[in-house]
Parts: sequence; structure tokens; C-alpha cells
Amino acid sequence: MRIFWPSILFAIAFAAPGFAAKKGGADWWSLQPVKRPELPPVKNAKWVRNPIDTFVLAQLEAQRLTPSPEASARVLQRRLHFDLIGLPPTGPINKPHGKLVEELLSSPHYGERWARHWLDVARFGESQGFERDKLRPNSWRYRDWVVEAFNRDLPYNQFARMQIAGDVLTKNSAEGFIATGFLVGGAWDEVGQSQQSAAMKAVVRQDELEDYVSTIGQSFLGLTIHCARCHNHKFDPISQTEYYELTAALGGLRHGQRNVPVTTQPNAFIEARVKELEVVRSDQHDANWTAERRHLDEQRKRWAEKKIYTIAPRQPGATHVLGRGNPRAKKELVKAGGVKALRGVSEDFGLAENAPEGERRRKLAGWITHRDNPLFARVIVNRLWHYHFGRGIVDTPSDFGFNGGRPSHPALLDWLAAELVANKWSLKHIHRLILKSATWRQASLIRPEAAGVDAGNRLLWRMNPRRLEAEALRDAILKTSGQLQTALGGPGFYDFTTHIHNTQFYSMKDFDGATWNRRSLYRTWVRSGRSMFLDTFDCPDPSARAPKRAVTTTPLQSLALLNNSFVLRMANHFAARIKTEAGDNIQEQITRGFQLALYREPTPEEIRLTTPLVRNHGLRSLCRALVNSSEFFHID
Repeated sequence: MRIFWPSILFAIAFAAPGFAAKKGGADWWSLQPVKRPELPPVKNAKWVRNPIDTFVLAQLEAQRLTPSPEASARVLQRRLHFDLIGLPPTGPINKPHGKLVEELLSSPHYGERWARHWLDVARFGESQGFERDKLRPNSWRYRDWVVEAFNRDLPYNQFARMQIAGDVLTKNSAEGFIATGFLVGGAWDEVGQSQQSAAMKAVVRQDELEDYVSTIGQSFLGLTIHCARCHNHKFDPISQTEYYELTAALGGLRHGQRNVPVTTQPNAFIEARVKELEVVRSDQHDANWTAERRHLDEQRKRWAEKKIYTIAPRQPGATHVLGRGNPRAKKELVKAGGVKALRGVSEDFGLAENAPEGERRRKLAGWITHRDNPLFARVIVNRLWHYHFGRGIVDTPSDFGFNGGRPSHPALLDWLAAELVANKWSLKHIHRLILKSATWRQASLIRPEAAGVDAGNRLLWRMNPRRLEAEALRDAILKTSGQLQTALGGPGFYDFTTHIHNTQFYSMKDFDGATWNRRSLYRTWVRSGRSMFLDTFDCPDPSARAPKRAVTTTPLQSLALLNNSFVLRMANHFAARIKTEAGDNIQEQITRGFQLALYREPTPEEIRLTTPLVRNHGLRSLCRALVNSSEFFHID
């Protein structure tokens, strides 16, 4: 008898121990302690490469499904490069899979790739937002800290603690204050802070505290705690009192700048580029030269600045529960604490109502990252799974509550969480397990018989094909054209000009020069200065958390890849690169273009069809066509 997918989903979701079908229950699955499950029995043991495959295969076999064959070496290497470093591969297809995994995990570009994912979650931006949207010229140091933390595989529990209470844990070190830039990475209502009305100031302040609570709750715990600001949570076991106990732990936080002893040695990329420009004869100076030279001077200034944008903590006053969230309706007094429903870790911080500000955040960080916290490890391994497969085991990465998704593989989720804790919270260890599994190495081809049972591929009978996100697409175009500047760190580039008329205004520009050909991560992410090219491909608004990115298909995307000034300029560089590397022979030019853009040789039919295109319309036309191909901007 054929079982349809909706019934499968229901069975999977509620078959796991601890599931409850009622809202608001403390017996909800995600709130139960993590217990390392036993490996289930499977029939096709030869397919299994590591325990991940055992859990996946068990559910496939339960539905009489089989996994897909392994993808080709070319597909796997391309997929692996984009997954781990966000850049297309180069060189021959001859490295063993395991060796390549280790090589890419050791690459400094790994940190850049995974920092971009985390910055989406952290709602990181480099301007204030709201009406005035002033620049935060020194907030880039938090971005660089995240990159470095991923590269050195900072244990995830320490990674979280540093962002919540790094200044306290490191006794006010520069790194500690830089890491806590996470707390103030969101938008900040400068106009609201300057209101004359005490009532309005109080409301704005509560909005600010809600940003802290909601960001911490969703990022690290996968809980929408902020929904309890005005009343007890309607779906999850979180009381309004517990919401205000959490605000008591964060009540001393303020946005601000701080002088810290940061490194001010000359930035290698900036200084090298200045020297390159200075050798150009004065009679060759044009508008591009002038713009880039001026911009490099601005970056020099930002690099030497010892100020960072971070928290400016102060001792908080008393915290009350607010009736319906109204600052004028003060009810009972509360002290800093956590959420009782999280089994295995006490919500009582053991603090007095007047406890020091730093001690409150230290206790909060310890409560969140406790090894027995049932959510902390589950949430992060699910995020890693989401970025590797295009969909998490739980389909709502920042909501593990009643309104969120149910795990497709509950036992696997708990096994991964337990494995993370057992291996000293190493995220690279989880990457290795996923990337070396037979599950991840499957081909992405549709199989009608499997699709008829599981059309959404929740059981993972194949790999999910994915489109490159906006930044990876831009970076891939830069690298393919030979123009990508791979220098790490430092102040981000401005792809805009500014002017002030009470409010900060940003006018987007497509500048030409090496300074702007860095990875998209190093763009200065201002909130009201959005890149039209990146936005077209669903780059999220930095004012909001983006645990999942939208994936739309619109005519504007095709038009951008065909006609955007950036793409046209890179097509020229791509053509020049091909001519330099392949010479004047058209067939060799076509072959080299396919190798660089698609990481494969062209077929005889492709050579036959593209030869007249190159002969009649130039090599640039071929380059535009390759960049516009579905094969270029999709990962199989």
C-alpha cells in the first residue's frame, strides 16, 4: 500500500519520544534532555559511510525508498567548494574527497563563508537604521572576529559565551568587547533615544531590550521568547515573568563606542593597493583612480581607529513585569533568570535583584551554553545541516517551539547534538561528518518513484539542488573573471556615496577597481544603502534576522545577469582572461571558458553551437552566456 507524504510527515513528527500535540506544553520535544540514541538497524549496510547515513537510511527503508547514487567527482568537488568556502573550484578533479574536505576546512576562506551565515542570524549591519541611519564605521571588527573564530574552530559554547559576556569573561579585553558587538549589531532608534517625552523614551528602551532578548533567544535557543513581552507566550511554555527575568539579565546594555587597544599595524591589502595606484603615471589618473585613492584613504583611517562599536554597559535599575508591555503598568519586581521549561538546567541564576551588570550576563551565558541545555546544541547542528542541505532537519532554524517545524529525523538531530558536545563543541567535527557521509554525496537527479512518495525530499533520498545565494554568485563572477581580491579582513568597502541632510543618505554606485573587487562579505552593510544586484538575488535586509533566505525567481534576475554594469564589466575581464590563457584559437577559448565557469569540458555540440557566437559577436558574448547559464549559478 502506498503511503502519501502528509501522513509520513505526521508520523515522523509525532513518533519521537517527548512529542506532545498540545500547545504550550513543557513536554514539547525540543525541551526534553538530549539523549544519544542507538543506531537503528538497516538492510543496506554497504551504503553507510558513518552514523548519519544509518539514521537516514533507516527512514528511507521504512518507506521502501532507496538512496540515490553518488554524484560525480566534478559535482562533488564543486558542491564542496561552495559549501565550505563559498567560491568555485579551480584546478583538476583529482583530489580524494576526504583530503579535499580537510584542505577546505583549513582554508582561511572557510571562516569567511560561515561568518556570512552567522551574520545573517545575528542581524549584523554597519549603520544605525531607522530615520537617520548613521554609519557605524568601526563595527567591521565584529565581522572579522567571527571570521577568525570560525577559522580557529573556537568551541561553539565559547563562541556563544564571548558574544554574550566576552567583556566579563576576558576581564574587559579588546577581544571581549569586539565579540559582544553581537548584542548591539541590530538597528538602533537614535531618534527615539533623544525623545523629550519620558514615556516615549521608556517605550523605545523596551523595544531595544526586546531586540536583545529576541536575538539571543532565536539565535542560540531557537525560541521566540520575545512573544512574551506583553503576555504569556500563546504557544510555548514561556511566561511573561520569565521574559522580564531575561531582560533583567540584559538591562544594563546600551549601544556605544569604546576605545580599545586594537591592532593598528598597516593593513596589507590597503597598503599594497595604494602602492599599485601610486605607480600609475599622473596623466593616467581618471575618475576611477581618484575615487579608489580617496576610498583607500578612508579605509586607512578606519583601520587605524582604535574605537569599536560595541556595548556600553551600566548598572541597571530595578526590573518589573510590565502589564501588557506598558512601561507605565509596573507590576511585580523580578531578578535575572532563565526559562523554567528547559529541562536539565536551572532557570535560577542565584542572583540578588541588585546583582552587578556583568555578573548577570555571565550567568546568562552559562545558562544558555550549559551542556545539559536541551536546545543549545540542537539548534546549531540544525543550522549546519540547513546550510549543507538547503533545508534543516527542523525546517524553522530559529523556532523550535510549537509553531515551528517538526524534525524530519529526530533521532539524527539528537545524535548530532550529542556528538557536538562529546567532541568539545567543534563545529568542524560536525562538518566532517556531514560532508563525508553518503547522504551528502548523493546525486540530485529526480527519481519519479521516490518523488511520488516524498515529493519534498524530507527523507533525503537525493541531494537538494540549490541556487547560489547573492554574495556567493557575485564572488563566483569575480573569481571566474580573474578579478577577485582574496585579502582577508579589514574595513569594508563602500559601494555608495553619502550625503547628510539631517538624515544619512546613501547613493549606490558601481565603482571600478580592485578595492571593490573583494568578497561580498567585506561590503559595508548599511541598512538603507542596499545593493540592487545583491537584492535582486534575495540578499536579506540586515535590519532583520535571516535564519533562512528567500529564494525567488523573477525576470529581474535574468536581466541583472545579462545587463548589470558589474556583470558587463566582469564579462570583459573574463574574456581577457580567456584570451590570455587560451590564445587566439576559438575552440581552445571556448574550452577554457567552460573550464573556468562550469568546471568541465564543453561537449562537441556545445562547441559547435558557441563557435559562431564567438566568431560573430566576440568572446565577451560567450562569457555573458556562461555566467547566465543555470549551471553556473546552481549547485547540483
